Amino acid sequence: MEEKERQRLRAVFDRLRQWIQDMENLRNAEGIETPEMEDPLRRGRKKLEKLGKRLGLLDRIGLPWFQFYELIENSMYEFLPEKYQTYHVRIETVMANGRQEDVLYLWKEGRKKLPGMPIGEYTDRVADGADPWRMMGKMAQDYKKLICPEKKQQRER
Repeated sequence: MEEKERQRLRAVFDRLRQWIQDMENLRNAEGIETPEMEDPLRRGRKKLEKLGKRLGLLDRIGLPWFQFYELIENSMYEFLPEKYQTYHVRIETVMANGRQEDVLYLWKEGRKKLPGMPIGEYTDRVADGADPWRMMGKMAQDYKKLICPEKKQQRER
């Protein structure tokens, strides 16, 4: 690749990265969660990743863990069974097997505490570039297996 072309691509890369950061900051500061913003951000990240690879600047780009945690705490209820959609979603760091793990909990005043589910695997996938919304769907599916005894009771009958 010629130096002039490389400089041009680097300038495009820098502008796109700045645009993505500005959009994410706006979304987080304003609390805006709309599909109209998600699609351009997703496409922007994908283009940024391709440019970064072409320029040799990065291997993969994904959503930082703290933004994924915010997304989980604000939107996870959408993926849960209806009777759990009024519960609060919380991520706590706990000691397990001699190491710290981030664990997802659902809780509601006056109800017994539901089991926690480690979320490191999902966070790593998102950091590697997986779609955060798909990962939340997968997390909800896995969490349903922990908290919904209905399927287990149906199998026992």
